[in-house]
Amino acid sequence: MLNSPASLIFSASLLGLLIIPDLAHAAAKEKEQTPTDAEDVVELCHKGIKRTGTPSKLSVVASLAAVRQWTQAAMKHGDNYSMWHNAQNSGVKCEKFENSDYYKCIASGKPCRAATLDQATADAPAD
Repeated sequence: MLNSPASLIFSASLLGLLIIPDLAHAAAKEKEQTPTDAEDVVELCHKGIKRTGTPSKLSVVASLAAVRQWTQAAMKHGDNYSMWHNAQNSGVKCEKFENSDYYKCIASGKPCRAATLDQATADAPAD
């Protein structure tokens, strides 16, 4: 009989054998990807960088020039760290030169590693 207490216990035991190894594997995999010491955390983001771009009469152009200089400086850590949109505490500050029509901008931020496709899909909300 399928609804007897013995068959329910058997079914629950079987289900436990199927689920628990998957949970243990998932926990072990998560532990592998979670930074556990200061050295691992340092690899995710590097020390902040500040770079001044080429002055321009347009603040937008001067801003883009500063971000480009920042990106080139961040490349010393590798291509995965050179993307402006991944930088922490990032920002661009512009000021107009006195007695001039030109703007000077400074881009600053901590270069951080780009997320892999696996990380991005793991962080995505479930449908």
